[in-house]
Amino acid sequence: FSPIRVGPHTLKSRICYLPTMTCFASADGEVTRQLLDHYHRIAHGGVGMIIIGSCSVNYPQSRNNYKPIRIDDDRFIFGLNKLAETIQRHGVVAVAQLCHAGRYAKVDNPVAPSEIPGLQFDGKMIEHRIRALSTEEVEGLVKFFARAALRAKQAGFDMVDIHGGTGYLITGFLSAATNKRIDKYGGSFENRTRFLLEVINRIKELCGEEYPIGYAMVTDDLIPGGFPLEEGKALAKLLEEAGVSYIMARATVYESLWKLMRGEVEALPPWKYAEIIKNEVNIPVINFMVPPDPLFMENLLREGKADIIGCARPLLCDPELPRKAKEGRFDDIRKCLNCWECLERFSHARYVGCAINPELGLEESECRIEKTERPKKVVVVGGCLLYTSPSPRDLSTSRMPSSA
Repeated sequence: FSPIRVGPHTLKSRICYLPTMTCFASADGEVTRQLLDHYHRIAHGGVGMIIIGSCSVNYPQSRNNYKPIRIDDDRFIFGLNKLAETIQRHGVVAVAQLCHAGRYAKVDNPVAPSEIPGLQFDGKMIEHRIRALSTEEVEGLVKFFARAALRAKQAGFDMVDIHGGTGYLITGFLSAATNKRIDKYGGSFENRTRFLLEVINRIKELCGEEYPIGYAMVTDDLIPGGFPLEEGKALAKLLEEAGVSYIMARATVYESLWKLMRGEVEALPPWKYAEIIKNEVNIPVINFMVPPDPLFMENLLREGKADIIGCARPLLCDPELPRKAKEGRFDDIRKCLNCWECLERFSHARYVGCAINPELGLEESECRIEKTERPKKVVVVGGCLLYTSPSPRDLSTSRMPSSA
């Protein structure tokens, strides 16, 4: 809970709510009361920074779900301003993530660097034919990202984050396995990083050098002939030179994550990748996917393995996790069981939900759990809490929660 400087902003705590798809926006991509209520609860819980996930920069071509937050037109600035101010009212830094889903876009004819399909998170092959972008279209997409960043700034967001994860458009350019282009955007490492660096430079031209940019980075896509860790380290240095204010470090894309869950590929514990990138740069590094244990998080920071703790599912389970941890109320924290109910619902075109937090998505309007003035004695018969790490072989490095 010591402050940390990120660009021109000081975070009041070192817990960051990672970008999460909620489907709480309207069918047209507008900010809704449900979305405001959700981020109000997260901000109230004591995080230092909130990254709004997957704002669509070129709708519908860029959308990664059927109800994304849109940032592709000026008419969305008003709702985005309300969202930014809802977060900032709690002293929390508000960040808008700029997203283009590339070959994973929820459209009939997704675009990508090359005509290469891939596995989705559920292991199924992408159904639609992928169309390779022309050089002129790639140059146009640079402008789409930059204009979206300008709208975020006009809406009052403190920063923007560029979505470079999960196999979306930018990752598609970076990986030699999915980028088979023969123009200036393909081939060498320099050419494969060109699109991303052009996006960063164009944002700075439109928004000003002082406006901070973060990057959600795949350090290693774990795909043979793809984007290996050594290229990830080299990219981190390029990002720092380009003026990026922080790096969120993770590994895998949808295709390799599916194989990882089936035990077909090997990977380090998720939080290890932040440690590797932190050794390469001098800007703050956010780690990705840690056990829902405040003491484990604290040790990562004390040992210098990360600068900021990134959380998503632990905060879906308990938005008050930071506040409870600060007050030493560890046994009061509802801990994520890694049951993947949240993702399962999203994969079936439903709002994000949580198996142990019935308030999620219903924070103010429909469901609010409050302490009763007339308590009763109850007994729960049966039931079993099973805790699993993101990778079962990593259990020996994780501290088991007290509820296990």
